Amino acid sequence: MGDGVPPSKRSEQMSNIGVAHVLSSLIGLGLFVPTYLLLGTVTNQLQLALVLVFVSFSAACSRGILNSFLSCMVKPWEQGAAMGLSASFDSFAQIAGPLIGGIVLGSMPIWVYGSIAALFSLGAFAMSWRPLRLGDEMEAAAASG
Repeated sequence: MGDGVPPSKRSEQMSNIGVAHVLSSLIGLGLFVPTYLLLGTVTNQLQLALVLVFVSFSAACSRGILNSFLSCMVKPWEQGAAMGLSASFDSFAQIAGPLIGGIVLGSMPIWVYGSIAALFSLGAFAMSWRPLRLGDEMEAAAASG
């Protein structure tokens, strides 16, 4: 590959992220599902505050680690584009999420709101169990078959 970093070095870089960080990410993504299901049962402000504590904890466990994974999965000269695209999707979600959430909350029971959020989280959690392939490994797989 043109960046001069052999695949074994990339695997070493990925392992530097560490098992604890991978577990942290899985815990965070996994906690989103029951937390959002609980969001669908909230009936007062105290319950909402408790649920939001768990949402914040889940995001703190997973967000930074997922950005690290993203940067390791692309070639070094593609990292800026990948991180920019990730930030764009994040910004879009921060705009569209409250709009769609407001429509759902205004027209349907609250359990529907929590269930929709939990389904999206379940999808992300399921995808997190897929084996990671670094940029070099993806290129080698594409060249071989």
